[in-house]
Amino acid sequence: MPGVKVAVRIRPLSQKEKDAGMRKCCSVLNGTNVVVIKREQRDPYLKSQGQGVSEYEFDEAFDDTSTQREVYEKTTKPYLTNLISGLNVTVFAYGATGAGKTHTMMGNARRDDATNNAEAGIIPCSLTDLFKMLAEKRSSAEPGEKYEVSCSFMEVYNEQVYDLVEPTGKVLQICEDAITKQIVVRGLATRSVPSPESVFELLTIGNKNRKTEATMANQVSSRSHAILQLTLHHVRVTANGGEAVTKSMMNLIDLAGSERASATNN
Repeated sequence: MPGVKVAVRIRPLSQKEKDAGMRKCCSVLNGTNVVVIKREQRDPYLKSQGQGVSEYEFDEAFDDTSTQREVYEKTTKPYLTNLISGLNVTVFAYGATGAGKTHTMMGNARRDDATNNAEAGIIPCSLTDLFKMLAEKRSSAEPGEKYEVSCSFMEVYNEQVYDLVEPTGKVLQICEDAITKQIVVRGLATRSVPSPESVFELLTIGNKNRKTEATMANQVSSRSHAILQLTLHHVRVTANGGEAVTKSMMNLIDLAGSERASATNN
């Protein structure tokens, strides 16, 4: 499985765009290629203003009829086994304001705990499947073997890090752990989470505290990068009676809009 997988998703036209007479210009071929048709501008003077067709290839491509479940199963679900095997995993949505990042990552609502909802996004689907997989692992675990999950939720706003679960308003410092040599956020609240429901509770708290702002493109645009961090501790008993601990981390990230502020009159 590749170290980095890039997928693109085409969102449907909004009603506002349809009312304005806009038309679809992108289509998907073979599940990997995106074809963009550029229509000729009125009274073109330059060759670049004429009609053209461009084609781009990705690891996965989804058209505007693709379901939330389809996107999740082809982009994220295969990597849950990597997390359980001790590898770090990061999934994030990137794009301009209004492109559908939060919808893809969370679902119809920013506090989506409806795991059976067809519109549930990558984050709730990942949590549900991860804890199911861990339950299966625990059922066949050896004596003394444990799987434990902890969670933190933070945002990056104006290049500063804030805790979304325990929002003190203080800027948190990023530093290197003297023992593990890993990069950590000092003072970030970490909670033990025994079930997906316990993570949904933290998401509810955190998303209420996340910074949003109305823009020309989106009335509730996310103006910060939100990072849900799950840490899996796998504890095993060694031959000499000691403990061996494997720690792996999954970062599920909903980025802020990638456009310039002037593009959304923000």
